[in-house]
Amino acid sequence: MRVGPEVPGGSERLTRVVAELDLDVRPGVLTQLGGVLDRLDATLVHTSEPKHSTESGRAARRVSTKPAQSVVQSAVKSVAQSDVQSAVQAVVQSVVRAEERSTVQPRLVQDGGAYTVVLDAEAAYKSRRGAPTPPLAGLTIAVKDLIAVAGYPLGAGSVAWRGGNFETQDALIVGRLRELGAVIVGLTALHEVAFGVTGINDVLGWPRNPHDPRRIPGGSSSGSAVAVVEGSAEVAVGTDTGGSLRIPAALCGAVGYKPSFGTYATHGVLPLSPTLDHVGLLAARVALIRRVHAALGFDPGQARVPARVGVAIRDVEESDEPVTERVRECVRTLERAGARVVDLALPDPDLVFAVSTAVMFTEAAAVHRSIFQRRCALYGEDVRNRLLQGLAIPAATYAAALRERTRLKALTTEALGTVDCVIGPTVGLVAPREVEARDPTVAARLVRNTRLANVVGAPALSLPLPGHGLPMGLQIMALDDASLLGWAAGIERVIRRR
Repeated sequence: MRVGPEVPGGSERLTRVVAELDLDVRPGVLTQLGGVLDRLDATLVHTSEPKHSTESGRAARRVSTKPAQSVVQSAVKSVAQSDVQSAVQAVVQSVVRAEERSTVQPRLVQDGGAYTVVLDAEAAYKSRRGAPTPPLAGLTIAVKDLIAVAGYPLGAGSVAWRGGNFETQDALIVGRLRELGAVIVGLTALHEVAFGVTGINDVLGWPRNPHDPRRIPGGSSSGSAVAVVEGSAEVAVGTDTGGSLRIPAALCGAVGYKPSFGTYATHGVLPLSPTLDHVGLLAARVALIRRVHAALGFDPGQARVPARVGVAIRDVEESDEPVTERVRECVRTLERAGARVVDLALPDPDLVFAVSTAVMFTEAAAVHRSIFQRRCALYGEDVRNRLLQGLAIPAATYAAALRERTRLKALTTEALGTVDCVIGPTVGLVAPREVEARDPTVAARLVRNTRLANVVGAPALSLPLPGHGLPMGLQIMALDDASLLGWAAGIERVIRRR
């Protein structure tokens, strides 16, 4: 269904934005980007818009077609910001890795590594000698270069955001980890300003997949995942707005944990979409995620195999055959371990994608508007195009997305309440080669299964699936973080034994 006459088409709205910013954009690009906006309008406004039977209702609808920036600003302001065996195992693993620390040194991205900045970790170790032993003593942490670390500039993977100013204090999550004894080894590379899921950053460079340098690592927390997999950090801190922790975890072979919305503070983190942004963790094993989660003051749950498991059957069936088969083998393993498995239908991924895109692009445009107006040419082309689209999304589309989001949350909560957890493929394909990943349709496939958890704020975790060849991830969702981490630990133990 096309947009009504009172709502300018996507290309027309983009043309106005480009003229306002005095940008040079090819007409063909405007037509392509405008088509995406028209599809968003058709999916959201015409399926979610309340019926208006009065002249005042029709007038209200016309007013709501203005750009969404004033609407999103008010919405953004309203956002609030073990078992003994596993604990012992985590400590043993930490000691072993500490002994091996000198063999895997952090490297800058231009040297084939995962980092934009490498810190003097040895100085930090020495400074703590003789001090009381805190819960995370000596644990090596890599931090996504979107999160403030005192004494270093926040790069955000972007020339446009690089001002040379040094951060005067740590982000809350970084400061807390330091208090607990963790050692920051460096800042990791990312997809520019976290606005992309391939990990490709043509502006400042990007890390390659540790299993095949011809393939992407996934993003946006690309360097964080690579750091954990290569062993230069035991844990990495990243962000996840639509899958940015879980996607690189799946493609590189790490555990990627996105907690429920607001669990870890975002203060000191450069936002992308404040109502979708989550701070989370990556590590090689669930036990290490649970150890850090517990040290931060949260319940890590009890490690056990879930009794009733829902399978996101549509996600399984839509995946490439190798991914489908490996997930099904995991399901069979859980059944042999005593779990009762049922097929579960989650909300329509096309609608989830439309809702997430409308919210994310609109809020990102609001966050970046000031710098974008002054330094637009310094953004990479892919991010620049997404921000242009965000500036051209009308308030009606954004408001419709928020209404649908409320409905999706209710549907998802109801579905999750019928089982202990839901499992399915994190990503329906293995890491694509760089040339394939530059096709815009690939990005849509990468986020197809991950965006729902951000839209509804539910906790989700990607667990490496055992097998030969390129890594694949199993996504696990549950109603709360403690349950999720407990089920994830139980599932990991069972599938790694087979």
